[in-house]
Amino acid sequence: MIVRQFISWIKTAPAGERAEATRALARAWLISDLTEEDRTAAEGALLMQLDDASPLVRQAMAEVFARSLEAPAAIVQALSVDQPSVALPILEHSPLLIDADLVDIVATGNSETQCAIARRINLPASVCAAIAEVGTAEAALELIENAFAELAPFSWDRIVERHGHLAAIRESMLVLEDLPGATRLALVAKLSETLAQFVVARNWLSPDRAERIASEARERSTVNIAARSRGDDMRGLVQHLRATGQLTAGLILRALLSGNLELFDAALAELSGLPQPRGAADRVGKAVLAADFQRHAEGGERRFRQTGAAQ
Repeated sequence: MIVRQFISWIKTAPAGERAEATRALARAWLISDLTEEDRTAAEGALLMQLDDASPLVRQAMAEVFARSLEAPAAIVQALSVDQPSVALPILEHSPLLIDADLVDIVATGNSETQCAIARRINLPASVCAAIAEVGTAEAALELIENAFAELAPFSWDRIVERHGHLAAIRESMLVLEDLPGATRLALVAKLSETLAQFVVARNWLSPDRAERIASEARERSTVNIAARSRGDDMRGLVQHLRATGQLTAGLILRALLSGNLELFDAALAELSGLPQPRGAADRVGKAVLAADFQRHAEGGERRFRQTGAAQ
């Protein structure tokens, strides 16, 4: 009876009053001891309100149902793809949205909806990967600052690749204590590249000079970052250095001379394919190998310069 009166009344009620009445009906559906018949009628009335011309009505429903496990799944699904003012509470809080729903909304939504999803608690790796891959910089920033987001290493790398040139992204990532060393190094490379382009554009340095300075800065940063890395993080860092062509003899010797024996060991193990040394004798042997490699590299460079001068 009450639901029928509600349906009859909303046809002529102002938007604000319809919104408050819909809010009350949604709360009643969740917490009141309704009979099965009244519950079915109430759900039908709420489904009708999804077509209301005023977003205030749908927003009222979204605010009531956003955090509830008992909310009508069909209504929550419909609200999640509504306009942002309606959908945001559902996207940020609703436990009824599955990972596939969230990934689809990230792919098709705007920055506001992506940011709402990025703020969710216990955000799974699949959704994080979608935001890292297609999300806006604002959504990536929300994701970085979400302590409950489960980001895989490749998602960190993708964020750096797409948004690492932005200062806000770099600053938010570099303050993270558990940021992988390889990702931290990629951020440093982005910063070096940005600064080099800036000074060249201002005609403060020539392109070659700017690149040399940036390269030296990256090598120093690599040693500093490696000093904080251990175990799997160190191995991941060395693999990244090798994949990007930065694992040079000069870097290995810089690591040795600065006392970073773990980076030195991991680098030689990566290049040789042998296990990391466990004893002092093994380490000295690899030091001799590194020095010999450096001599060959320097000899090759000298021959290259002499050939160029002769031409």
